Amino acid sequence: MKDQFKPISFFANKSIVLAPDNDLTRQMKADLEATGANVVGFFDSYKQSADGVDITAANAADCIVINSPNYWREIATNFAAPAFVYDTASFQYIAVSDFEALLNASNDYDVLLLPFNRSNVTDMSLLSRSLSKINIRSAIIDIGGGPESDVTHGYQQNSDIPRVRRDALANVNRRCVVASIDWEQAFGRPFIQSERERGILTIGMVDGIEDFEDTDYSYDRNAYQTVEYVMTMGSDDLKFLTNKADKCTVVGLPKLFAMYHRPVDEPDTPRVMLNVNFTYGSFEEARDGWVSQAIAACDQAGADFIISQHPADKGELPADKVSTTSVYKTIAESSLVITRFSTVLIEALALGKPVIYFNPHGEQVKLYNDPMGAFDIVDNEQDLAKAIAHNLAVRVDVRKKAAQFLARKCNLPAAVAPSDLAAQRVKTLIEERSHVSFAPPKTFELPSHYVSRTEYHHYDDTDCEDEWQLEVYLHALGLMKTHGFKRIVDVGAGSGYKLIKYLGDYDTLGLELPVNVETLRKKYPEHNWQVSEFTTEHQFSADVVVCSDVIEHLVDPDDLLRFLQHQEFKYLILSTPDRDLVYPPDSPFQLGPPRNKAHQREWGFAEFRRYIDSAFDVIDHRVTNYHQATQMLICQKR
Repeated sequence: MKDQFKPISFFANKSIVLAPDNDLTRQMKADLEATGANVVGFFDSYKQSADGVDITAANAADCIVINSPNYWREIATNFAAPAFVYDTASFQYIAVSDFEALLNASNDYDVLLLPFNRSNVTDMSLLSRSLSKINIRSAIIDIGGGPESDVTHGYQQNSDIPRVRRDALANVNRRCVVASIDWEQAFGRPFIQSERERGILTIGMVDGIEDFEDTDYSYDRNAYQTVEYVMTMGSDDLKFLTNKADKCTVVGLPKLFAMYHRPVDEPDTPRVMLNVNFTYGSFEEARDGWVSQAIAACDQAGADFIISQHPADKGELPADKVSTTSVYKTIAESSLVITRFSTVLIEALALGKPVIYFNPHGEQVKLYNDPMGAFDIVDNEQDLAKAIAHNLAVRVDVRKKAAQFLARKCNLPAAVAPSDLAAQRVKTLIEERSHVSFAPPKTFELPSHYVSRTEYHHYDDTDCEDEWQLEVYLHALGLMKTHGFKRIVDVGAGSGYKLIKYLGDYDTLGLELPVNVETLRKKYPEHNWQVSEFTTEHQFSADVVVCSDVIEHLVDPDDLLRFLQHQEFKYLILSTPDRDLVYPPDSPFQLGPPRNKAHQREWGFAEFRRYIDSAFDVIDHRVTNYHQATQMLICQKR
């Protein structure tokens, strides 16, 4: 199919009719004529112009070229002459019949990624690469746009990521859609709503600082209420999504991670960057006043400045002062950033640059009400001039100064890369969304962002011997011999092998699930086996109780601790995997759920100590097997 795509030079020396008559085809006329094509005129069923042609004249041409992303099929039915479609994904031309075949070809992806601008494409591409690392197939939806559009530049900069044409979605099998925004009315919101109705998993990824309450918008966007799940930038976002708290998880913003970890560039000559981002109907009328006051303040402070203009900003600005490089490069090459409400504020802080939030036009959004010392807020020209002079004169470690703000707003610094964490969250939801909660009612001393499972997954260990936790049972044997003890209880005895082999000469009681008890009674009939019932207040008395690698399997481990508090014993031995030994610090599994699907959660060393300390006196806590990442506590009743 790739060979069917034609470059614009294919039409040299051909007579061509363009359809319909719109801005896209008007621009295309100039481009085609520059290659030597003869553009006869425009065909449009609804519009007549001086250079319009009728159907007879159109069919007399060598070919028809259609540039209408949404209605090309309907337009193509008019013609007998060969018709070509301009493909917004490849920016080449293809015969209508070949294009139809291309769109009808079926494709399978686990995840489709839905961006709406270049910034979205950047983050979605980082997510796509992380998904690929864990064998999740993904593609970006091509929402259309001309060759010079902002989103198109994003696609071109990330050409390694597969793209799916919007017209081809009917023939693409998918399990999940991740959207950067979910309120775009023309395509995004209706598409997401349709996906949810079909049972497709929908996830929003907050891709910048958001005015969740639509304080400064002229319409209600209801940001991230159309998608089912939301991956937020920081914990502060959660305050605005309380109606779906159990379906929201903090991941951060993928592109910020690399920014935060790169060295801070210092320009040779001090320079201020003015971020002009008055877009999408939000305070566009305030642009000229904002820019003129910001420039005047720079002049008062004796500071040189450069303007970074958002691709969607329509303001007329002094051309010699508008940066021709990316906003990130412009920030890096500046000494100070002045901005209105914009994600640029956080991006500049992540890059280690001081920021002034300049708000003379009265933005009301709450997210910046408390900067926590991270940046200055000013609302008039005179104070802005003073702030510029002060920030240029005083050098500070901006990232350190903004640490609390960045942690709450965008999860920086974070050990786990946001793209990797987001990818793992997507994988978890695809595979077991009904079995996890992003806002469990109890944390059990785990981090607030840790995700646990909510449904028990039985692990059949009836064939196991002493491959795991051997040293835990040997320690129990040491206690029995040292103190001359007689009775030992194993809560969660599993196969029973370790209890019987190493402690079988003592008076033993093994507690297990009903599914295992009958097997144990047949296998070791001379020993005592009972069903473990954590609802029973008192079930046994013993010298030593072993509960080895059981607690991580329980949906509510408090049940186990309460049960043990009601039993009589002298020593309790608990063991569980040490999460910090199981995974490296940058692993998404550090934030759950565990890689082992039979585990509900896993504790780090200090976390487990704090949790057990809440119920028992811990007299010893150690790692007993680094290779198997086993941590063990010896406890007594209070």
